[in-house]
Amino acid sequence: MIWEAVPRPLITDGTAMAGSMRAALFLSTSARYSRVIRPPPSSASTLALLQPSNGTYQSGSGRRRQNLINRKEARRLFRTTRRTESPVLIGIVVLVGATLAHYFLRAAQRISKADAKKEKSGGKATVHDDNDDGDDEDDDDTADNKAGTGASKRKFPVLGLDMGSLQACVTCVTSTETSPLVVENHEGRRSTPSFIAFEDNHLVVGQLARRARWRAPASVAFNLQRLLGETTYDDKLRPLFPFPVEASLTSDKSEPPVTILLNGGRSLTPIEASARLLEDLVATAEHKLQHSPGFAVLAIPSYFGAQAKSWALRAVADGTGLEVGEEEGGHGGGVEVVEDAVAALVCAHYSGAISQQEAFLGKPWLVVDVGGLNAQVSIVALDPEQGLGVRGNRTTWAVGGEQVDWALVQWLVEDFKAKNEGLDLGMDRMALERLYEAAEATKQELSSKVSSSVRLPFITADHRGPKHLDATVSRALIEKLASPIVAQLEVPFREVLKEGGVEVRDLEGVLLSGGSTRLPFVGDFVRGRLVGGGGGGEGRGGGGTKVVVLEEVPPEEMVAVGAGYYGRALMD
Repeated sequence: MIWEAVPRPLITDGTAMAGSMRAALFLSTSARYSRVIRPPPSSASTLALLQPSNGTYQSGSGRRRQNLINRKEARRLFRTTRRTESPVLIGIVVLVGATLAHYFLRAAQRISKADAKKEKSGGKATVHDDNDDGDDEDDDDTADNKAGTGASKRKFPVLGLDMGSLQACVTCVTSTETSPLVVENHEGRRSTPSFIAFEDNHLVVGQLARRARWRAPASVAFNLQRLLGETTYDDKLRPLFPFPVEASLTSDKSEPPVTILLNGGRSLTPIEASARLLEDLVATAEHKLQHSPGFAVLAIPSYFGAQAKSWALRAVADGTGLEVGEEEGGHGGGVEVVEDAVAALVCAHYSGAISQQEAFLGKPWLVVDVGGLNAQVSIVALDPEQGLGVRGNRTTWAVGGEQVDWALVQWLVEDFKAKNEGLDLGMDRMALERLYEAAEATKQELSSKVSSSVRLPFITADHRGPKHLDATVSRALIEKLASPIVAQLEVPFREVLKEGGVEVRDLEGVLLSGGSTRLPFVGDFVRGRLVGGGGGGEGRGGGGTKVVVLEEVPPEEMVAVGAGYYGRALMD
């Protein structure tokens, strides 16, 4: 747009300046919002707007020569008299401010938790100023959280934590809810890999640590619950883990006898590694709830003894910032533990699959939990003196979802080798990582479909060029590959029944839990071979014992949901 402005020497008084500013504002505003090139206004209207009070006006070549100067002057006047902020800029400033406030709040919470732990370990008491009237209410709340025993240390929200061998899950229950809700992590997933890695001189957990499993296996630790449950060190443990495991240097019986040595010089005890993973889960829940947890229940493997339970209590206390109880065994505080078989049975009852009479007041239950790296067979019953608990357990590390994944990976490697003149993918770490991820996704897909396609372009290359993997996997094929693995469930099944002195017909029912029970042939094996075929021993029939599979709750989330229900019941 052509600016019609007054020559600089003619602006001699305040009235002329005000008229020029109004003209500049009018023309600049119409130019900003019209977004089209308009013809210049008529000379009469422009002269009327720009005519100074003394009645003089310079026109012709003089006005045109100073057009550029006048245009800059008008813009300067516009900027100094009327400044409009961009809504986008305002939104960015608000977003940055809110993010900084969130991180400052989190930092303050971490510092306060660290100070509380330090004071507790040093035997120091927190002193409050009686003259500080403004903080009396906050001091009372702090006293409620840190003092007293039993229920005084337990507040909402309640967290249910399941730190599985490969996947971890967290649920939460608020004071206005009765059913636990699964908390998604920052990636939008309902579970987080139970992996911890040491990279770039700092610890990372979850999916980031799992991705480093193949390129740097000595820097990644997983299956932390097994290390947490080891009460004695044995050299046989070393070949069971791809990362270095050594005996602890301390002789203190209150510490685990095992130390994790991650590549890069970082050593961790199982308590420290578990606490770091739980801290990440709790941070996710705090971000969703906008509130710190008041009570947390951790589901532990059913084979944990008293010593392992105390270590688990310390780990969840360090991860949540809550306190271990002063009662015998660490009970009565802001953290609790529950066996995963008990949590699964509690979940089945509160989700409506079985009645209270069947769950707690009838015959014993047999809980078959097939997870990522192990399978547990546990007898759960209500004892008048000891309450609801595990009365017998057998665990095998030969049955799990990862074992099925590896069987499928080996088949894919052999199939590719047969189609590509002996080219072996098993020697390529990057190819194995892609194969493992594809095998896991295929296994999950075959839980609801009869066949699945595996396509991995550019999986490798040779002197003839790049190679692509293309294979079709059916449910019958994966069932054939997994049959020798699933068949090993029969040994712990028979042993735990013998240990408990019961037969299959003496059971109220068999409850299936764990993500690997999604595979249809796992449930078919339990129904047909173990229960229906008299898995209690030779000559013992199934007696019509029912097998319960929950439809309301995914099997991989049953333990975490049950831990949430268990914590909610303790609050009542």
